[in-house]
Amino acid sequence: MICSICERRCRVEENNIGACGRYQCHNNTMIERFPNSYLVVAPISAETMPVLHFHPRAKFLQISTTGCNFDCLGCISTVVAKEMDVQSPALKKLSPIQIVNKALEQECDGIAFLMNDPLASFYSFLEICTLAKECGLLTGCSTNGYFTPESLNLLAPHLDFVNIGLKGLCNDVYKSCGANSYKPVLRNIELFYRKGVHVEVACIHKKDNDDEVLAIAKDFKRDSASNHAVYSH
Repeated sequence: MICSICERRCRVEENNIGACGRYQCHNNTMIERFPNSYLVVAPISAETMPVLHFHPRAKFLQISTTGCNFDCLGCISTVVAKEMDVQSPALKKLSPIQIVNKALEQECDGIAFLMNDPLASFYSFLEICTLAKECGLLTGCSTNGYFTPESLNLLAPHLDFVNIGLKGLCNDVYKSCGANSYKPVLRNIELFYRKGVHVEVACIHKKDNDDEVLAIAKDFKRDSASNHAVYSH
């Protein structure tokens, strides 16, 4: 079957796993292999995510798992995204209700998935977001934004904010991460925005990519002037 969690859309045979190693085909359904397993569960401020224009100084319970649907050179979260053993004793098993209760007990304004990508633990995060909203908590995440329309439509109704890390505006940089195209990310930025999710966009500034960063800023400014998405910083 075709995995519809991210736009890599891996073709996965029965009992096999997709390219990210986080999902397995079982009875013609993609199931999460390591659900409810967390490396970090700790309160932080909104600005450290970074989310700069959504509830300034708000307190969020950060949750992080392991794995990623991308394999980027120079990943700043490589330990949790690619190198952490899923059997590591550093990982703690916590149910969605335990996560939500921790956020409430520590008087957090919400819950945020950070460090690795929520697309690596999509169903766990979706369950947490659904329960968190029922308990009056805000929800959000930082992500590479490579959702399919199917997974985005499942998550967006339960999500308040998202920071999308844009790798660039060319296919080559996404192919170097194991993806195919940058276009799904631009599509998803607009889809989240149109569904009422607060969107901020981040990109890496290196010593040799000034022109690329300026091109991204100009592109988003032009789209914003045309009544398309976007919040950008």
